[in-house]
Amino acid sequence: MLNFDALRASRTRTEPFTYIVADGALTADEAAAVREDYPQIEKTGYLPLSKLESHGQFEALMKDLQSEELAAVLSEKLHLDLMDKPRMITVRKHSKLGDGRIHNDSLSKICTMLVYLNETWDKEEGGAIRALNGEHDMDDYAEEVEPLAGNVFAFARSETSWHGHPPFAGERYVIQVTFLTSQEELDRKENRGGIQLFLKKLFERRCPSERLERLIHWRVGKVIDVIRHHFLREAEDNIQHRTLIIARCKESLDVRIINNAALAGNFQRELTERF
Repeated sequence: MLNFDALRASRTRTEPFTYIVADGALTADEAAAVREDYPQIEKTGYLPLSKLESHGQFEALMKDLQSEELAAVLSEKLHLDLMDKPRMITVRKHSKLGDGRIHNDSLSKICTMLVYLNETWDKEEGGAIRALNGEHDMDDYAEEVEPLAGNVFAFARSETSWHGHPPFAGERYVIQVTFLTSQEELDRKENRGGIQLFLKKLFERRCPSERLERLIHWRVGKVIDVIRHHFLREAEDNIQHRTLIIARCKESLDVRIINNAALAGNFQRELTERF
């Protein structure tokens, strides 16, 4: 399904970092078929493919994204060697206003490719990714890519690979393929994705009101931020690392949410098992 020739035909940019922009990687009809078979996703953010159900044309696209041919094409276009590197696929359907802030990827990521699937787009409403010239100004960019069906943005991670998009809230179909430095990093990120799903399901089941739901969503985000931060501290001893994560996560939870003994126990057991 994926048009690899469209990727091959793209021009490699080297400033402000190494990246490609391609169009026509999928036809409008192919993208529509993928959307039709998309997993049931109601929440914002990226979810790991390994935690989702795949079928039909969505599954067909996933096979292309997991192929050796994709690794070969991106290796050539981004001047990398990806042939023996593990990859992680994450899937998004909805964005919130806080998504897309200026950032650079972690050292565990070698390169990332974004495949867009949206039928139409008004970039004046935000949500179009930008290859930024630096880390401070969203409006100082080398190129902007609308998330329209068939558009692809792929880049090699470097010290200058700052990117982001103006705020947008709503439906935004995008699939992310990330090549990682090791299987250990892949396993770590897969577990982190599982934690995110677990926390959202655990707390949202206990929402008696819209106000509390917003509070829980914010607190879960804080917990995930803590987990992400401490995952980057590679030198931590495993047992100490796990204990610290549990302690910091408990500190980040509002007592009004975690005061239920059974809920607290479930939360701690899950963290202990996963770390």
